[in-house]
Amino acid sequence: MASSAAPNDHPQHLANWPRVTLGFNRDGDASKQKGFYVTNHNSTLEARAVQLRVTRSPHYLLTSHVIPFLAGGATMIPFEFHAELAEISDTEERVQHADGPEALQVFATDVWLQRIPTPESDTAAAMFEVISEAMANDWNSHTALVLPLAISYTDLSGVPYTSHSEVLWHVIGGVLEIRPGLVQQEPIPAIEPPSKSKTFGLATFWHWVGGKWQWPSLFGAGCTTIKFGEYGIGWLLLVLSALAAMSKIAHWTTPDASGDRRVRTLGYFVVSMAFILSTIITFNLKGNEPWSHLFAAPAVLARPFPWLEFNEVRIDDHLAFVRLTLAVEDRPNTPFQDTFASLSSLENLHVEVVARVQVSQQPDGTSQGMNCTIADFQVPEWNNDDAARKPIGNLKLRPHVTVLGIMASASTGRWNGTSVIFNRGTHIDTDEYMAGAFTVDSGRTPLSTRRIMTGPISSADVKYTSEPLAPSAELVNQGAEAPPYTPAQAKAACADFIYH
Repeated sequence: MASSAAPNDHPQHLANWPRVTLGFNRDGDASKQKGFYVTNHNSTLEARAVQLRVTRSPHYLLTSHVIPFLAGGATMIPFEFHAELAEISDTEERVQHADGPEALQVFATDVWLQRIPTPESDTAAAMFEVISEAMANDWNSHTALVLPLAISYTDLSGVPYTSHSEVLWHVIGGVLEIRPGLVQQEPIPAIEPPSKSKTFGLATFWHWVGGKWQWPSLFGAGCTTIKFGEYGIGWLLLVLSALAAMSKIAHWTTPDASGDRRVRTLGYFVVSMAFILSTIITFNLKGNEPWSHLFAAPAVLARPFPWLEFNEVRIDDHLAFVRLTLAVEDRPNTPFQDTFASLSSLENLHVEVVARVQVSQQPDGTSQGMNCTIADFQVPEWNNDDAARKPIGNLKLRPHVTVLGIMASASTGRWNGTSVIFNRGTHIDTDEYMAGAFTVDSGRTPLSTRRIMTGPISSADVKYTSEPLAPSAELVNQGAEAPPYTPAQAKAACADFIYH
């Protein structure tokens, strides 16, 4: 059974409206789909945003999908209902969601169940008996449940309309009939003209501050912000709190009008002194720190590079030998780097350490130095744990000056440097320099650092600079400190330079 025909005796002015009604097709066939549908009976005017106005049962919300555009004519456009459980409960088992004709069935059943009397007990048998009796009574008395529904839509100009209908539903037979009702035009909400803006002067602002701003909250926020090092923002909050407190005082009243002036004067004085004291404390806490750390330049990531270290080994308070190790350092330095070793690693590290062992006098009076390799190794990864457990060896110092050179490469850069060790008898002084570049982040970051250590290493004075170290020929010759060698003697001198 289908029912959706619009009344023929509709008012004449409805001819200028899109008239949408709800219908139901009980038995689907090749030309009509089973279920609900809507029809626009005005052949010339279209309807937009056709949808069911939300309807509530004791436990469900009945809605529908939205038809964006409904052309005029007698075409039946399928209309799908949706039933959603309004509140999910852990104690009751109900259908949470349903679509199409089942949605209306769930919704109508929920309404119908509220009409039957409450059983004397909560048992399933008692509930079944009450429901069966109510169904029989409705069947015998030809009683149907009337569900008022409303469809809302607009015309192309945005004017809203509502089409009312009544759905006759039986608990056994389902939807029996749909009776179209009144189609009415809804009032268009009036658009209020913009109000004239009020003048917002200093007096208005002063009254607004006194009435809206809470000076205790501003003062507490300012102190907290200053505690965390944001001195500029904290001091600004203190200014606002003082302004709010004075505005509050300006609005104070007393039973004795003659006392208002004295109370306000005292209040202004207390607030002014508190603000001055807070400002002095803020500037003392700030010291040389920046006003804010929010806009500070981002910290530069530390980049590791190799560095030769010389550890003094003493016997009976005399310098016996120096243990040579390859450490890992970071640049730029952090405040803790002079105390704690770097945690960084160098990957694919290749290191060569050389020393000058002899100078041979040429016939023309020039000097020719000879370098020998005292360490050459390549490892997949190297860090300061390896440096502590795997020293290069014990360095045999020259009597006065020892000059070493280092060439290194890793996945993150290439470096070369020079180390000059001065043998003072009881301790050593060192002057080391490393240069090169880091090849990370698709760029090249240059490195130039020099460290000068004087005095025993345990309490040495350390100086950092970027000035390059260029050992003089005299230092190089002192580092060799040997007569001209034959090739065989030169090899023996290299082998004797470091031992394990």
